[in-house]
Amino acid sequence: MMEAVARGATEAGGIAVGVTAPSVFLDRATANEFITEERPASSLTLRIAELVEATDASITLWGSIGTATELLVAWNVAYVAQFSQIERKPVIAVGHPWTTVIPALERDLATEPGIVTVTATVDDAVDELIRQLS
Repeated sequence: MMEAVARGATEAGGIAVGVTAPSVFLDRATANEFITEERPASSLTLRIAELVEATDASITLWGSIGTATELLVAWNVAYVAQFSQIERKPVIAVGHPWTTVIPALERDLATEPGIVTVTATVDDAVDELIRQLS
């Protein structure tokens, strides 16, 4: 999936930065062919920190436990932004099952609703991102 995102970004004239963790993912020692800039991280937690800190926003498709972790870290950083008086970065989750997972977590974790925007499609996510960043 990340290859498709990188390919789309580069084919649209953008850059695709790949934050890799070669010591963690031995079968993926290098970034895919569509990555314009690779930033190797020495651990999984540093990779996730780089992903969240070096971006202007997070858009998450459904994936594995790693994808869920990345979303939760981005969500947490967006939540605590209010205590640091820094601008909250957009966090967007695309499609099912996020449509049920996010509301359940908002309720069960007693967190402020609406920090994570859930959209049905990637196109909707891009439109939402443009709206939030303008």
